[in-house]
Amino acid sequence: MRVRDVNSVPWRRAELPAVGGFGTARSVARVQALLADRRADGAARPSSPSLPSLSRAVRDRARQEQFAGVDRVLGVPMRYGLGYGLFGTACGWGGWGGSLTMVDPAAGMAVAYVTNQMREPGDDQRGLEIVMAAYDGLQGRR
Repeated sequence: MRVRDVNSVPWRRAELPAVGGFGTARSVARVQALLADRRADGAARPSSPSLPSLSRAVRDRARQEQFAGVDRVLGVPMRYGLGYGLFGTACGWGGWGGSLTMVDPAAGMAVAYVTNQMREPGDDQRGLEIVMAAYDGLQGRR
């Protein structure tokens, strides 16, 4: 696949479950916050059943290890849950263009970084830098 293909209108109109999600960083983080046992607005889990939430069983299942070993594509040791890489107490994943999400239930945090344009892989660390800055910000709150 070429970057110009995934930047095309036909690509964006296609229904490709593993790669077809589009959203703002805020909207992605709001959805991921449910996995961190937070409401979509970042507040503590709702007591009202009318507000979106996920049960503990669903949150635990998403983070339950499904695979541990060397990833055949990345060539590095990895742990995976259901749709997420597992990183200590956190889970998340990144995309080809640099977008990523990180959810850390122990910290009560969900972070998302999205780009508005696909580009060739390289040394772009902006998403990781934003996740690290979020952790740094949490240190001041404890």
